[in-house]
Amino acid sequence: MNRKRIVFITMACMLVLSAAVFFTACGDKYADSEYVGKWKCTSGSASGYTIDVEKTLGKFEIELKADGTAEANILGEKSSGEWEPSDDGFSLKDNDNTLDFTKDGNNVKIDYQSVTMIFEKQ
Repeated sequence: MNRKRIVFITMACMLVLSAAVFFTACGDKYADSEYVGKWKCTSGSASGYTIDVEKTLGKFEIELKADGTAEANILGEKSSGEWEPSDDGFSLKDNDNTLDFTKDGNNVKIDYQSVTMIFEKQ
């Protein structure tokens, strides 16, 4: 191989690697957040009663991704939205609503319409 070809191949490899690092860093704005990952609703309580959500109702999971997107599986129905960390937890947003989750020990919880739901990280 001649010298020009080696220099060109080296520069092309460096450009590809630089682009990969740049786009990875841009896409994972919350990579260091403790909230990234899957969260499973384990219990719900209202008016003094507590239930095991999965046994009583079915699967209720939320996955927070490092790029700020979120996916939910609520009783078999899937939806998506965005999330962002807050001072004491995180906010989950879709087209219509914003839900505020607060840290509760190793779990997070949400109070919604007089119901408290506890989520454990998987």
